[in-house]
Amino acid sequence: MGECRAGRVRVMRHRPLESEVQLEITKALELAGFYVWHTTAFRQKLASGCSKGVPDLLVSHPIAPGSFLGLEVKRPGAVRYSSQEQREAVATCRVVVACSAAQSLTLAHWWLQRMISGYPQLSSTATTHVDALDKSRRLLIALCGKDAKTDGPKRD
Repeated sequence: MGECRAGRVRVMRHRPLESEVQLEITKALELAGFYVWHTTAFRQKLASGCSKGVPDLLVSHPIAPGSFLGLEVKRPGAVRYSSQEQREAVATCRVVVACSAAQSLTLAHWWLQRMISGYPQLSSTATTHVDALDKSRRLLIALCGKDAKTDGPKRD
C-alpha cells in the first residue's frame, strides 16, 4: 500500500508488533520440535514476583530436559531494552535476542547443538540427536534458504 504525496508514491511498511513476532517465533520453534513457554503474561502482573530481565520465552527440547534457552523477542529494527537487568542478561549471554522466526531457529539450533555436544550423558540416542538437529536445520533452510547459518549469538 502506498501514500501519494506531490506525485510521489511512498511505500509504507508494517513493522510487526512484538507480540506478532513472538507468535511467529513460537510457531516456528514448535514446528521444529522445541517446547516454548511464554513468560510475558506472568511479568505483566505485578504480583507475580517475576524479576526484571526474565526473557519473553523459555525454549527447551525433549533431548535436553530441564535445560532452557532464554529468548528475548524484539521487533525487527533497532533493539531497545526495557530495563538494565534485561540489557545485562543479554550482554552476559544468559539470554539471547531474536527478531524473527529464522533468527530464533538459528539460535535454538545452535543451543541444541551445544546441549548435545556438552552433555553426552543425555538419555537420547545418537540417532535421536541427529534427527532433532536435522529437523531444526530443515525448517531453518525452508525459512532462510540453503545458505542458512546455525552459529550462535553475536556478542556486542
